[in-house]
Amino acid sequence: MLEPTSIRWRRIRGGLFAAVSAELAALGHLIGGGEFPHPSTVLAAGALVGLGAAGLARQQRGFWAILGPLAASQLLFHALFSLTGHGGELQLGRMVVFHLVAAVGSAAVLAGGERALFRCAQLLRRTVLRLAPLPTLVAAGIHWAAGPTDQLRPLLLRVARAHGRRGPPVLLRP
Repeated sequence: MLEPTSIRWRRIRGGLFAAVSAELAALGHLIGGGEFPHPSTVLAAGALVGLGAAGLARQQRGFWAILGPLAASQLLFHALFSLTGHGGELQLGRMVVFHLVAAVGSAAVLAGGERALFRCAQLLRRTVLRLAPLPTLVAAGIHWAAGPTDQLRPLLLRVARAHGRRGPPVLLRP
């Protein structure tokens, strides 16, 4: 079942966070007056951001909870882009503004994605529980959740009564 906080989904969400923030950082850097950074720089910085983001994905995050780490990652991206010679030092203020604008845009996109993912997971859980209610065994017999499988109840009650003996099964000999 879809659990957005499982380790697999945290990795996927962290990877998406890194991809969105890295691409928008490169775009913000370019619009801000710098050169487009080398793809290896974007990938390396994105991998670092993705590791941190996967750790933050233990629960659903909203816009403000996403914006903080994104703003920090944009400043990290800017520093790495500048260190690798993709310049724009003369337009530092303008470039930082564009990185922060990229962070706000990224946070809005990612917060919307978080909401959509968690809503889909909730709808999936509800749908699965409605379509296939599972019986729970209790000491007095079988207790059923309401659902479309009530026609099986008499059959299962007969099986439970016929095999109500405790202990290991008796081996049948031919």
